Amino acid sequence: MRLALDAAGKPKDEVTAAVARYIAGYQASESHWNHRGRRPPSSGSDFSATYVALRGMKVFGDLADSNRVEPALLWLNSETPKETEDQVFRLWSLSVLSEESSEKALAELIKLQRPDGGWSQKADMEGDAYATGTVLVTLLEAGVPADDAAIRRGLAWLLASQQADGTWHVKTRAIGFQEYFESGFPHGQDQFISITASSWATWALVLSLPSA
Repeated sequence: MRLALDAAGKPKDEVTAAVARYIAGYQASESHWNHRGRRPPSSGSDFSATYVALRGMKVFGDLADSNRVEPALLWLNSETPKETEDQVFRLWSLSVLSEESSEKALAELIKLQRPDGGWSQKADMEGDAYATGTVLVTLLEAGVPADDAAIRRGLAWLLASQQADGTWHVKTRAIGFQEYFESGFPHGQDQFISITASSWATWALVLSLPSA
């Protein structure tokens, strides 16, 4: 919700400030925020939860004046990421805090690129559009130029793996517990992670276009 309000241009007011203070109260041991979901990859990382909280507090709260920045930085720089999702949102979190150590996180993220040009969600998984899309968007938003070798190889991987209908297919890792319903997007039981992956992949392609 914080991200949606920010994207929509919602100005800071008393209500958003109050919610930001509420979010701050969930900071675990005053260091980071715990995820509440069990549906990886997009809902299963403390790093992504921490990023959403930090960004919400920065845009709508008083992050700069709070006592939560240093503990969060310590956790971000000491906690070992386990998956690409962790690496991605550690970098996003550090960028919110304008931390110089984000350069190290950036280099570590690039090193995860597979020989075929894509990225995988986990080391023991094959590359997919979700991981590749999230990494490319992160790198491009961090200022890596679109003509960088790693970016070019990643974009080529996305284009080569795109389906004829324009989407990308990613197999779900989540354990189903809700009754399945059809959204109309392709790929059946995998459609919801494929929607997310296709969105990230499209965003990466758009960011790589010339500004003109």
